[in-house]
Amino acid sequence: LPSSPGGGKQQRRGGPVYEGPVRVSKASDVVECMGSVDEAASAVGVVYSGIEEIIEASSRGPGGDRGGTERLLTARDELGVVLERLFDIGAILARGMAGGVGNAGDGGDGAPDIDDIALPRGTVRDLERQIDDMTRGLPELENFILPIGGGVQGSYCHLARSITRRAERDYVRYRSGIMAEEGGGGG
Repeated sequence: LPSSPGGGKQQRRGGPVYEGPVRVSKASDVVECMGSVDEAASAVGVVYSGIEEIIEASSRGPGGDRGGTERLLTARDELGVVLERLFDIGAILARGMAGGVGNAGDGGDGAPDIDDIALPRGTVRDLERQIDDMTRGLPELENFILPIGGGVQGSYCHLARSITRRAERDYVRYRSGIMAEEGGGGG
């Protein structure tokens, strides 16, 4: 994630994590959310690196499965886009923090309102399409998926999935707090 807006500095022992136009506590929802997004990017990066290693190893072997390698290249490229979006989200959270609790872009300090900072147009639609493409042809799930099997790389995928889901929950909690502060209710 980017360093603090306004050139602030990190402090130890639970003090403010960012200083600049505002001071934000390490215990705040926005800092928790930024940390979760950072962890999600790290976990997705591990999966991405694992795919890189598999592609490299398969390119050294005799013959090989061309279709499998092509699927891995596609998955790697799609994960690269996911990583870019996670870094975008971290930057959005950090920039939004510059305006106050996370959304107070009315402080006259030129800081943007977090609602005015957005991911590239069509991001969510594109990610949903990719999910649909990847799951097309798979049998319908009848049970909860257990995070076992699939070797080390499969386990890293489950870890990345669970960390990303937590980041999503943290973001929803953070946004709900902003909406409640603005009188728009939470949730």
